[in-house]
Amino acid sequence: MSLAPDVPGLSQSHADSIISSLLSFPESSLISIGSSFDRVLDKALASASGDVSVQDCLVDRTLQLASLLLDSTKRCFRKRASAHNSNSWFLPPELTVKVFSMLDTKSLMQAAVCCTMFNSCAMDRSSYAHIDLTSATKQADNGVVCTMIHRAGKELRSLKLGRVARSDGSDSTPSLVPGSFLSPLSYNHGFLGKETRGRGRSQYNLIMANALGTKESTRNQESSLRAIKRVPLINVLKSSIRLSRLRSLRLYNIRPMNYNSFTEVLSVCSNLADLRIVGLNSPFMHLFTTLARKCRLIEHLCLETHHLLGTIDAKKGSPLVEFVTNSPNLTSLTLISFRLTDELARILAQSSRKLKNLNLSRSPTIKGRFLRDLGHSCKLKTLILRNCPCLEAKEVLELCNSLLKRNFKSIQHIDVSNNSGLISDEGGRCFKPKFPLAKLKEERSDITFVADFPLARSCSSMTIIKVIILEKV
Repeated sequence: MSLAPDVPGLSQSHADSIISSLLSFPESSLISIGSSFDRVLDKALASASGDVSVQDCLVDRTLQLASLLLDSTKRCFRKRASAHNSNSWFLPPELTVKVFSMLDTKSLMQAAVCCTMFNSCAMDRSSYAHIDLTSATKQADNGVVCTMIHRAGKELRSLKLGRVARSDGSDSTPSLVPGSFLSPLSYNHGFLGKETRGRGRSQYNLIMANALGTKESTRNQESSLRAIKRVPLINVLKSSIRLSRLRSLRLYNIRPMNYNSFTEVLSVCSNLADLRIVGLNSPFMHLFTTLARKCRLIEHLCLETHHLLGTIDAKKGSPLVEFVTNSPNLTSLTLISFRLTDELARILAQSSRKLKNLNLSRSPTIKGRFLRDLGHSCKLKTLILRNCPCLEAKEVLELCNSLLKRNFKSIQHIDVSNNSGLISDEGGRCFKPKFPLAKLKEERSDITFVADFPLARSCSSMTIIKVIILEKV
């Protein structure tokens, strides 16, 4: 903004000369300069002949000139700081972008507002290759998510959204969606819920907009943010251009979830290798059907439900079996709190040639009988059955005997820990299982067998005994 055209006969060079003269005053005369400003301004106001409107215009013009000088000084300071950072920063831009691509998204936003150089590197698409908003769920809303996905473009490789709750799913303040996650949203707790109102929230939105490279005025920034919040997230996620190279997708405690929309998203993730969903709800068998047909490169699948579902037998779980059987790259399968039958657990363990890690923790229906039928056919390296309330001690004992017979040749790690103990032959809880530990340690030292069991509660306290049955040599 320039005031030069308002003054007749004042050329740009003349204006530059006046400002240069002002800046050339010696440092010792700052007090006298202030006094001169007072005298000149008082004289100008007095010459206004008592006309209040003229005096007001004069004061406003003076404030405007002072504001222009302050803004210009701040701009020069930022330029000098950016030049200094560019000269002193020891990494070239391409390596800086590489470092930024390893940051979580909240840290990336904080780095982006540090200086112009960092902001320029943070705007590179590669910096948004791995978007992680799990540590900033109260600050990141739908507008921020959509903008970041747009920023990443074809470079998007991994996306993490939601609130990571405690492992038992008992988070007292989860970030829940009061409607469909993958359809037009309202906002809650700053993330995929009811919009948080207030001055502090508005200021943070503007900071995020600046960090994302928005160069509009404050009013335009607010208008743009309001507009982008109305964009359905499904329209962004369904873009095959952005998701065709996505390798990892992790969603935490986002519910209720629209599975029809979600399967549409997965249908364009042909290169997806890692999928984790915590807080899964019914219906979910359609998910396995979509994965089997559209995401054939999947390597790691982790699903956790916080709500007990109906028992899943081999017939009801046929989409799950189809997925495991037809996924040539599947090496790790984690199904937490799924009500699987022992027959289905056995089928899953034997269906895939490449499956190495199977975790069926917190299953309320598995008793462990499927372990007897695995034997030589088991190719697993890791088997985890933590906190399965119906797991029987006699079945774990049979597993130990099978290990002594040199079955389970590929197994390296077994975990049957249970906070409630194992089911005994009498139907009670067993906290001190009698396993052939010494012999197992002598003959199968290549296996790590872990069992953590709490003792029964006493009136004063509960003592925890940790038994690491076999240590890997």
